[in-house]
Amino acid sequence: MSESGATSGSFASLAHRMLSKIIDQEALSDLTHTPSLLKGLLNMGLGRLGFQSSQKPSDHQTVILFVVGGLSILEIRDMLNEIDRSGEPGMTYILGGSVVLTPQDVVEGVFA
Repeated sequence: MSESGATSGSFASLAHRMLSKIIDQEALSDLTHTPSLLKGLLNMGLGRLGFQSSQKPSDHQTVILFVVGGLSILEIRDMLNEIDRSGEPGMTYILGGSVVLTPQDVVEGVFA
């Protein structure tokens, strides 16, 4: 297995690689947590002083991964296999997308 969670020589979608990093509790530098309450803002300020580490999606029991533009059935299958592989009790992963893509949709999108 490579660090993306895919076997050597195989393709792993961006959504699959992101899910793998979330499950493996790696830092995702492109994602930021924006607190909405005063307490959250104060904690964020203290975090900059070294009192608190930055939050990761895996710090929460429920992770929602929604892909604008959609997911193919193969991407969904690969991500479900990744979730099964992790075997983390108490974690809930919600996968979603704006559409479930068929192979024809992918071909039309590439050659449009």
